Amino acid sequence: MELIEAIESWKRALEDCWAKSPPGLPEYKSRVIKDFQEGRIHDGDRSIWLCGPGRGHKHYGVRSALRDFLSSFGFVVVFTEDHYSGRLLSEVEDQQFKVHYLTIVLCLSPGSAGEAINFLHQERTIGRFAKLKVFIPSDYKDGYVYRCLDEGGMLPGPRILPESQFDISSPELAIAVYETIWAHIENDSRSRQLALRDEAASQAV
Repeated sequence: MELIEAIESWKRALEDCWAKSPPGLPEYKSRVIKDFQEGRIHDGDRSIWLCGPGRGHKHYGVRSALRDFLSSFGFVVVFTEDHYSGRLLSEVEDQQFKVHYLTIVLCLSPGSAGEAINFLHQERTIGRFAKLKVFIPSDYKDGYVYRCLDEGGMLPGPRILPESQFDISSPELAIAVYETIWAHIENDSRSRQLALRDEAASQAV
């Protein structure tokens, strides 16, 4: 399946999911995401760092298509490769994790699995686990990588999907990533509303 064809197929599948949602929910989601993209929910960097297989890996096309899919909804999505430029990789990754709004890792290669484990165990991620979202094939569920990610319950549970859904012909991964981003934004939106409400109440006293 060609890249453009895959992205259009994913968008149609997402629209089908929305059509089955309770009345008003798709419009609410779109409104909250627009508020986020226009800076009314989060004041800082609003880009999404998408980690995963590099060029030459059989799943690199899925990662590339996912970037284009998310970009079509107005999200700014970056790859590590966009910033590397010969600098120390650990330095680049440390900076990116601190800066970007959300980090998504597709655990589909030794390198991306190493990234996810490294993010989890490095001191730089302490207190920021909520912004790390990991997607992992079900074949890994009983293996070392999953156990490392799941131990201690510090990381919001890795999303486990069948291996077949990490294929460019399948829309499930794209939908799962979109919904994960939406849920994170919606949670931030609620937190901001509560903070503004508390601030207004304190000023009224």
